[in-house]
Amino acid sequence: MRKILLAAVLMISLGGIANGQEFKDKFFSSFGFSPFLDFGVAPAEAYPIDNYDSNTGLHYTTYGAQQNTYAGFTFAYEGRYNLYESGENLAISVKARPTAGITFAEYGFGAFYLPLGIGLEIGNGSTYQTSSNMGFSITTGYSLNFIPLLTSDDFSSHIEHPKTSWGSPFVALGVRFWNKRNKLREINLLYGFGGGSGDVPSNYVTENGDKVSGSYMINLSWLIFKNY
Repeated sequence: MRKILLAAVLMISLGGIANGQEFKDKFFSSFGFSPFLDFGVAPAEAYPIDNYDSNTGLHYTTYGAQQNTYAGFTFAYEGRYNLYESGENLAISVKARPTAGITFAEYGFGAFYLPLGIGLEIGNGSTYQTSSNMGFSITTGYSLNFIPLLTSDDFSSHIEHPKTSWGSPFVALGVRFWNKRNKLREINLLYGFGGGSGDVPSNYVTENGDKVSGSYMINLSWLIFKNY
């Protein structure tokens, strides 16, 4: 799976320099943004500390900090290459969507993540030959996440640092359509889940006594296709 995703990144990187007509006929690019619709919870970093609870007589392990994140605005570019096209309305693709966000976290500011995936493209926007008015995309893959990019003073002074980078599987669903000016648009919902060796069960708590939740990320984006 990782080899396939690395191949996807290579193909998309070559998109800017490739002159072959066949490549151009199968390469798609779009720009996107997400206003206030990007948020999540980072994995909790695990710190084994033996604590004794005098009330229960039990020893237990606590965990370090975990942070919530939410974005005021995110910007994205998606490059897609169709590995296989079956007719006008069906394709299998590889894609990457580097995304940067004006993101706020409990221990800093800014975000960057890179979802790499394999997609099933149906109907409108699946190929350059399609005549469908509506299209759909189902993508699954792996995302590299870096949140926050700039850490605060609280982060530096905190003994148990929360995670600021991790990888997570994701699934994304997209709906494509023509707008009133006959330009191709897509509404895309990405859900990332788990990831990071520090993920812990939800019944554990941090040293501050806060419950640890499972990590996730949600991003609802509006994509604008270029030269389609």
